[in-house]
Amino acid sequence: MDTSARAVWERLVAWPRGYCVARYNDRRYGVSTSEHGNGRSMKLYAEELGGPDRISLNIYAPAHGELALKPCEMPVDKVTAFVLGAVAETAQAAVGEPLPFTGEADHARAVGRASLLRLGRTEHKEAPGGGGAPRSASSVRHPRAKTRGPSKARI
Repeated sequence: MDTSARAVWERLVAWPRGYCVARYNDRRYGVSTSEHGNGRSMKLYAEELGGPDRISLNIYAPAHGELALKPCEMPVDKVTAFVLGAVAETAQAAVGEPLPFTGEADHARAVGRASLLRLGRTEHKEAPGGGGAPRSASSVRHPRAKTRGPSKARI
């Protein structure tokens, strides 16, 4: 198997952007990916769901020169093995089998569920107007969040 920076780049290009759930070594990970610099750099951060493992990397494709794979305080072999071996999923079948990533609608639902879980919510709340899509993280208020009073303009 090719474990070069080029192989990691090509795999990340095909990876879903934003948040998704992935399987790697019989464990599930919450994975966030993003592009920067007009697609010339990518970032991946993954946390094992219910476990201590973390994966974090940046990879850069300069206009001239070699790809630069930069793991964040971990061995390059660890991030390479994860990126090349992880399989993205966004939903679970009733029997617990992963379903394939099917596009933006599944991605939106996965991001909404993840946001609710990060906020300590267990229920699934629909967005206003129905449609089955959960509310975004910015529209879900954390129970301990402080609310601000009216702003006082200085004259």
